[in-house]
Amino acid sequence: MSSLDKLQFDNLLTQVIEQGASDLYLSMGNPPMFKIADQLVPASQDILTAVKIEEFVFPLITPEQKSLLIKEKALVFSHTFASGLRFKINLFYQKGSLAASLRFIPPNIRTIKEIGLPKQVERIFDLESGLIIIAGPVSSGKTVTTVALIEHLNTHKQLRIVTLEKPIEFIFVNKKSIIQQREIGSDTPSFLEGLTDCLETDLNVIVVSQIESREEAEKVLELAQQGRLVIINLTADSVLAAITKLIAFFDDSEQGRIRAILSQVLQAIICQKLIPGAPDKNKGLIVVPEILFQTNAVRNSIQDNKLDQIKNILRISAKQGMVSFEQSLASLVKQGEIAEKEALEYVADKEEFKQMLNA
Repeated sequence: MSSLDKLQFDNLLTQVIEQGASDLYLSMGNPPMFKIADQLVPASQDILTAVKIEEFVFPLITPEQKSLLIKEKALVFSHTFASGLRFKINLFYQKGSLAASLRFIPPNIRTIKEIGLPKQVERIFDLESGLIIIAGPVSSGKTVTTVALIEHLNTHKQLRIVTLEKPIEFIFVNKKSIIQQREIGSDTPSFLEGLTDCLETDLNVIVVSQIESREEAEKVLELAQQGRLVIINLTADSVLAAITKLIAFFDDSEQGRIRAILSQVLQAIICQKLIPGAPDKNKGLIVVPEILFQTNAVRNSIQDNKLDQIKNILRISAKQGMVSFEQSLASLVKQGEIAEKEALEYVADKEEFKQMLNA
């Protein structure tokens, strides 16, 4: 990369921070684009060529990574630049040319309160065993919430924490705990092998950034049964969808056994979405959570395969710290944090939601 190209690229990365963007997108035939809240904003008037994108990103990867990119046509990794800025980078091909998505990784780990999650989420900090699921759609802040949980444990408890990540995004500094971060592909060949290692290791907390197969789901449940605290990320649209997805990794003949195990080890699910805040508040995207904690009602609904009861349990269990997505959203609308018009775009039953707002 010429010195001029490097300056152009470094300037784009700096502007990500200055403009308050979360992502930078590079694709042939288009200008560089920032994602600011839920809006796409051109970073400049320059139209990118395939060669220009390659000049920007190829210096960031090793020869082995380049070979993998050419073979698989996609590569995801994290990179810390000389400026100290750290990004999660997704390289892929479109229309035969290289494209890139760069997501900024903030240097400071936010607390649960700073993220905007309600106080009852802090109950998770007292758990010592079982399964915690952090769920949500793609780009809903699952990693940020997971990292906040880990950092709280790191600050307040003496634990051995192992993470399995693809790729490693936030870098932890050991405080009271020992945190060992393992990247899939470089530190261990796969999530399955990393989880198998954990079964044979003395550790307190295992964090898994994604579950991709039945075998991995089985290992996660086995770890939770052993008395470890297991925190996993799942891409799912609701608490109910997260439970259903985990069970669906298994064949029909196995699902009764899995429901019985899950009903015993599941401790909590946080499913969150990011919704644009009210324009006059100027807060960008707001976290809207759906929260479930283990109770006898939850345990029975899972074990007895009556998952359709989960939605109602969420609605009527405020005293147990639970809240449905619609209840969270209605509360934020009443507080003026989210505009009613915007909120209505995210609910299935608009009339029921309006009644909730007027209650």
